[in-house]
Amino acid sequence: MEITRDFLVAELTRMKQERDHAHDIVVAHQAAMDVLDALIRRLDAPTVSKDVTFADLGLPDPQPLDTA
Repeated sequence: MEITRDFLVAELTRMKQERDHAHDIVVAHQAAMDVLDALIRRLDAPTVSKDVTFADLGLPDPQPLDTA
């Protein structure tokens, strides 16, 4: 097998796509863990008022999506 510039560029492109996909999986995994952690904290809370904030649950305030 001959190693050419085109082969190396294609491999680099493929590896970047795999890295980006792995990053997406890690972000989704972390989000799921954060949700479960918040739910556990909420279940463990002695009383939950209607005025519970994200900070009360140990979560950051939601940020608007940047759709631009």
